[in-house]
Amino acid sequence: MEATKNSYGNWCIESRLDLTDDLRIRLTTMKRHTGTTLSTLNAEKKEGNAWYFAPFSDFKKTLLSSDKKSTKALVEKMHTDALVMLDQVKYEAIDFYRQKELA
Repeated sequence: MEATKNSYGNWCIESRLDLTDDLRIRLTTMKRHTGTTLSTLNAEKKEGNAWYFAPFSDFKKTLLSSDKKSTKALVEKMHTDALVMLDQVKYEAIDFYRQKELA
């Protein structure tokens, strides 16, 4: 896990965790256009050889938020704290897709 600068010059860290062969979650911590630093989680589904995220129909969740100045240390701390939360949240993502299949 290493913080890097994104194309906007802000610190950013991304992690991915495979849940099944065709479902994974992506955790991203970075400063957003609003000025707030967020740790967000998106579920990505695999179709063929590509992974995709549909913003209005796939699982997404904001785990942590901070209005403090976005520094490398803050992004690293928030991302580490969010990684600890993944055990609980991954089951929410799996349940989200199970419910979709039943509907």
